[in-house]
Amino acid sequence: MYILPCAIAFSALSGLNATEYEASQTGISIENLSFTYPNRDCSILKNINLTIHPNEMIVLVGENGAGKTTLAKLLCRLYDPSQGAIIWNGQDLRSRIDVVMQDYARFPTNVRENVAFGNLPKMQDDDAITEAIAEAGLARVIDKLDQGLETLLGKQLEGGIDLSGGQWQRLA
Repeated sequence: MYILPCAIAFSALSGLNATEYEASQTGISIENLSFTYPNRDCSILKNINLTIHPNEMIVLVGENGAGKTTLAKLLCRLYDPSQGAIIWNGQDLRSRIDVVMQDYARFPTNVRENVAFGNLPKMQDDDAITEAIAEAGLARVIDKLDQGLETLLGKQLEGGIDLSGGQWQRLA
């Protein structure tokens, strides 16, 4: 039986403005990373070292079970490494990562809450919410809504509106 290799792509994007970008970009550095699933004896990943430079894309290819998805989950901080570190532009990745899956959720609530679900302490911070909306490329769409950040999203809500699939994905 032949097992087709699978591939996962990663990209070290900045998330900073142009001035900050030039001054601080070092990319993602994986240093002596190892991972063992709970209640297992052997590591699925052992002493991995890798650097992904800003705006560089890499593709991991390998047999099923080689650890590609585990590495992706570690990069997304869905798992914590057993040892080693994941550093993004000099900071521990835990403070710098959000995950948006291709399958996103449509929450029947207002624009503000849909955005703030990614960072609950910023729920009432209009500047942070509008900045996230702008970074997602939705500022013009949201600015045109009669109730702005308080606009109800979802046809199941009285007075709620719906967004296009792409707009929902960017909002997520």
